[in-house]
Amino acid sequence: MSKYNPLVEYAQTLIQPFPNRYTMGEYTISVSPRENLTEEESNKYWRVFGRFPNEFAAACARMLPQDVEFRSYDHLNNKLTLFKK
Repeated sequence: MSKYNPLVEYAQTLIQPFPNRYTMGEYTISVSPRENLTEEESNKYWRVFGRFPNEFAAACARMLPQDVEFRSYDHLNNKLTLFKK
């Protein structure tokens, strides 16, 4: 298991939960801020996204269900490529 990182934990609170997918295979989803963020929290989301791409990607990976594998993260387009087992 990876080492505790408070920035990764915090980023998870800013990211909109991912939709469930019930079929197996590879797919790509967009990452977005939670809908209920204040303006200040939204600004923090984009700051973490822009300045800490590795921590942002790690937060996304930690949010995935057990049966979903993290394949890649396209930081420029803010998209995750995943594989459902």
